[in-house]
Amino acid sequence: MAYGGAQDGLAGTAETEAWRELVAELAGDLPIEFLMAWIRRESDGNACSYTSAHESGLFQLMPPDNTNVAGTTEAELRTACSGSSQHLARPFTDDENRTNITKQLVYVNHCREVAHEKLSAAGVDWDDETDPDFWKFVKLQHAYPSPTAGWLAAAAAELGRPAASWDEFASFVPSHASGVMRNAAAVGGAADPSSTLSKIGTVIVMLVLVVGACYLASRGDFPAV
Repeated sequence: MAYGGAQDGLAGTAETEAWRELVAELAGDLPIEFLMAWIRRESDGNACSYTSAHESGLFQLMPPDNTNVAGTTEAELRTACSGSSQHLARPFTDDENRTNITKQLVYVNHCREVAHEKLSAAGVDWDDETDPDFWKFVKLQHAYPSPTAGWLAAAAAELGRPAASWDEFASFVPSHASGVMRNAAAVGGAADPSSTLSKIGTVIVMLVLVVGACYLASRGDFPAV
């Protein structure tokens, strides 16, 4: 079972897109669209997003494990939030925003390292530069990390070799985990370089058409709009 894809409810919103510039500045070699999809899925760009499980911040880190790995705390992630609500008590400062993003990205990088370790232990390591399947597995380390090594081992035992793809791996995941698998597939699928190139190509074509139309109109060869 494929469990969804990159377009599974992850259309951009103004609230999420407001973080793009800072995320892009601090992301290092993490895929930008993957990070933006993570924010969209988990908080929709609300830095005060909060759950009954005490998941906090744009990336929804849960204490103590997630926050400890990130070198932060629930209190630090929510320093400008009003009590246990999802609303601001005051605006976050630029320094607070930068600190929060930086530390949450520490956690994302930790998930990447764990993903490599678990895949390697199973006898395979999907490419983190070209394969969105790897980033689906990274997000799964946030959504439901505990059983993932066992699922990889079960797949390898049944196949007689390591799972070669996300879909192959997913076919050995119990149905009760379908929700977290869809979460991981949607967010990780956003790292697909082909979808980013497609968007860039569309923008370039549109720009060429606009410039060409303006040039023809300036010569009188094309009616101005």
